[in-house]
Amino acid sequence: MALDCGGLQADIIKDCENKASGGLETNVVLIRRSDIDYIASVYDKVTGTITNLATKSATTGFSLEGMNQIFGASSELVPKETSFDKHKHLFKGVVLTPSAENKLSANNMTDDLYIVVVEKLYKGVGQKDAFEVLGWQRGLKITAMVWDSQENDGTISFEASSIDGYEEDTLPINLIETDYPTTKIAFDGKFATV
Repeated sequence: MALDCGGLQADIIKDCENKASGGLETNVVLIRRSDIDYIASVYDKVTGTITNLATKSATTGFSLEGMNQIFGASSELVPKETSFDKHKHLFKGVVLTPSAENKLSANNMTDDLYIVVVEKLYKGVGQKDAFEVLGWQRGLKITAMVWDSQENDGTISFEASSIDGYEEDTLPINLIETDYPTTKIAFDGKFATV
């Protein structure tokens, strides 16, 4: 008997009252993949949402503060010839203040895998679609980092993406812990676990 691993299973409906819009809010949270408590976290594959994002005891995510629309998040399909298709997640970030402390943090970012939690300007019905998680399954690796005194006012730009061959099974995953206010509190608290 053949195993059905996918295929369209529901209608795709437009909602004229909640039209899509691009852009992210100004701050994001980076969490080391090794600090995620995947046992305590809840990813509901039926609804395609994370309903509880838990970090391990005494760990926390890290805020990356921005402004305007300097951050970007995206995903692209990676067709596979001999396996299931995957999705490459990409986050584009900027370190606005290239202080010694921030440069040290930027240097240290290159040694780990991360998940990135972003808040979109588009919130959806009941604000349940406001947050997205990139790199949930396999993490994102810093793949580029540039500082140029003659460009972008001397800020440090970087990219984090899925590692080739280790892409994600899905598009970025929606995150909603009970409701928008509860999720926003967790986000602002950097998903810290005491």
